[in-house]
Amino acid sequence: MARGLTDAQVVAVDREQQSIVMNLGRLQGAKEGMPFRILRGDKVIGSCRLLEVRELISAGLPEQLSEGIQIQVGDRVAVLAQK
Repeated sequence: MARGLTDAQVVAVDREQQSIVMNLGRLQGAKEGMPFRILRGDKVIGSCRLLEVRELISAGLPEQLSEGIQIQVGDRVAVLAQK
């Protein structure tokens, strides 16, 4: 489970639905529509927007992926901006 909106990970990738599941949810402050950046190491490889948020997990729609990059389980996610 993620400690917060800046410390989460991809826990599943559904290539058919073109979506990802992350280990953060309402308990960490996630809300539908929130934008996140996707990181591998220190490099930003893309972004996603939350489509569905449950208590402990969220589903997101990847956007703006780097050329030739596929999201993998273990990639980190961090909120782009907090209001």
